[in-house]
Amino acid sequence: MNRNEIINLQAIKEYPSVSILSPTHRTFPENQQDVIRVRNLIKEAKNRLTKEFGKRESEILVKKLDDIADEVDYNSALDGLAMFVNKHTSKIFYLPFKVLERVIIDETFATRDLVFAINRSPRYWVLALSEKPTRLFEGFHDTLNEIKNDDFPVEYEGPAETESLPGGKDIKNPTYGADQSKSFFRNVDNKFNKYFKEEKLPIGLLGVDKNLAFFNEVASNNEHVITSVSGNYDKLSPHELSKIIWTPMKKEFNKARQEVFGRIEKAINSKKFVSGIDEVWQTAQQGKGETLVVEEDYHVSAKIDSNTQYLILTDTKDQAGVMEDAVDEVIEKVIAKGGKVVFVNNDSLEKYSHIAMILRY
Repeated sequence: MNRNEIINLQAIKEYPSVSILSPTHRTFPENQQDVIRVRNLIKEAKNRLTKEFGKRESEILVKKLDDIADEVDYNSALDGLAMFVNKHTSKIFYLPFKVLERVIIDETFATRDLVFAINRSPRYWVLALSEKPTRLFEGFHDTLNEIKNDDFPVEYEGPAETESLPGGKDIKNPTYGADQSKSFFRNVDNKFNKYFKEEKLPIGLLGVDKNLAFFNEVASNNEHVITSVSGNYDKLSPHELSKIIWTPMKKEFNKARQEVFGRIEKAINSKKFVSGIDEVWQTAQQGKGETLVVEEDYHVSAKIDSNTQYLILTDTKDQAGVMEDAVDEVIEKVIAKGGKVVFVNNDSLEKYSHIAMILRY
């Protein structure tokens, strides 16, 4: 799951679009209940579609829901599951965080939980630097997913550091040197840049001191490296690596999360700041939002006044024209226009009505 996939989902507007969210489990025997839970949610979605549109009109979507139920790989389940289905779309996401169990039928997909994951759960790149080989991982909170394709892992193919003589004695190869290592890690950097340009996430490095030094000398994105851990980790699995890299990464992320409040103060002083759902809504529509800051559990239902285009808050979620979560709509708009979203602890924005925006201008 990456930001581009979410943006593509958010661009889809078609009624009815079905979003199904369910908590899941990573291990046996807890995961045995997941199949029943997900099947029941899919059954609920099918019943609601049939009730609203009739059996014939809902037939295509009901069939797609049956198909996606068969596609779920419960062996790959993490802490949550998200499924998005309409006549032209069928997507499954395995989420490394818990979600509330719910079925939402609307004109757009309910992507708040994915946005929440993208922004609240720290995401980062990890390069495990080695000549045999260098591996690339996408970090999601305390989970690492290894990238395996034509680019990675990258294996060193130059002269070996040592060569064997008759009798089994190893001596240093005179043709091996720093230039070969720098060339190799420059190639690693070139390959990695393709991924980094798509998502400019913080970077963590793992490797022996020599490899860390060579890579840092030739790398083009050093300013985005927030932690480096020295050691030989060539034989470790992604799960084992995640335990090593997550602690220092988490420390850096917590520091950055607190810094957003300093940015808010600066934005207030420079008059590049609005707060409250009404003002934030208007600003998001105009594309002025650089960073949306919102409390983790802040939700409001609202509809748009047809004359003023301002929001009217309401407690009624099931009426025509009512957005079940106006905060989700704001989040989607900010991301679609190239802004960032930062989730903070509940009540930490109480004096700003739980939601605020740092403006571009």
